[in-house]
Amino acid sequence: MIGIHHDNVIHLDHTASTNDDAFAVLGQASSCLVWTTDQRAGRGSRGREWLTPRDHGLALSLGLHSEAVPSPGTWCYPLFAGVLLFDALASLRPEASLSLKWPNDVLFENRKLAGILCESRWSGSLPSIVLGMGVNLKHHQAMDDLPKSYAALSEWPEPPSPLQVVDAIKVHLGEVMSRYTDAEALNAAWLSRSALSPGQGLRLHAMERDYTGTFVGLDAFGCLLLRDATGTVHQIQQSCDDFQFLG
Repeated sequence: MIGIHHDNVIHLDHTASTNDDAFAVLGQASSCLVWTTDQRAGRGSRGREWLTPRDHGLALSLGLHSEAVPSPGTWCYPLFAGVLLFDALASLRPEASLSLKWPNDVLFENRKLAGILCESRWSGSLPSIVLGMGVNLKHHQAMDDLPKSYAALSEWPEPPSPLQVVDAIKVHLGEVMSRYTDAEALNAAWLSRSALSPGQGLRLHAMERDYTGTFVGLDAFGCLLLRDATGTVHQIQQSCDDFQFLG
């Protein structure tokens, strides 16, 4: 079972990018968890900046480098990271209205509470995988200008501390990875926590065109499957640079 040794849980007062820090640590360790509440050059999905104003956001990167870790070509780490972060947050407040939005957001009351950026690098035949997670702790004026509404843990009656979130992720890591050992099980786990359900109507923009149809599910690589009015099923990749839901 994958776990994080306490010596490899690293809290930084500030840093440029916890993802970059985690890759550096993986040169000396098989796993690590690096976190801060002051990340100054964070990366979001599709090349965007991820805002982590000091003490207003938690930036956390989980690094895995081991033969025991599935290859990125056979395991959808963004879905795994979503399930892991969902379960960690839900354990801190089971009654919270949490859901997952494809491909990499955790929602609270249908507003973005957390985002995920997964990156991998190879050293010979072994992969180094870093699961970067950004969780909004408090509302901040700079974030109020974002085009989409967002949520923060400060809205909870008894907000967990950053360390409580970190500890919850450590606790759930091995359980989630051992329970969902194949793509079918992982997809089912993700869908059971998702705001999407098969048969739901969707409009989205991807690969420089608009799509309208019904949500079919996810394939083995975590791609979104959408059936249009002609019956054609379109495969939307998570890495699509211009992806967005419409309406």
